[in-house]
Amino acid sequence: MLLMPSELVNRLIADLSSPDLGGVGDIEDLARRMGTGFLATLEHLTNIGKLNDGERERVKAEAWRRLGLDA
Repeated sequence: MLLMPSELVNRLIADLSSPDLGGVGDIEDLARRMGTGFLATLEHLTNIGKLNDGERERVKAEAWRRLGLDA
């Protein structure tokens, strides 16, 4: 929680154009603003209840597709 305190996460989510965390771009933006990695941010958002497991897996799959890593 030191790198991503709840107060910071909540404030940054509120500042997003779409605070529903609907896609890779939202997670990338949060990670960039907090200076954390994409996957670490995605997992942390799931751990603190901002995303459910299904949403996490959907965003992760979208990220892999963007990188051309989908099998």
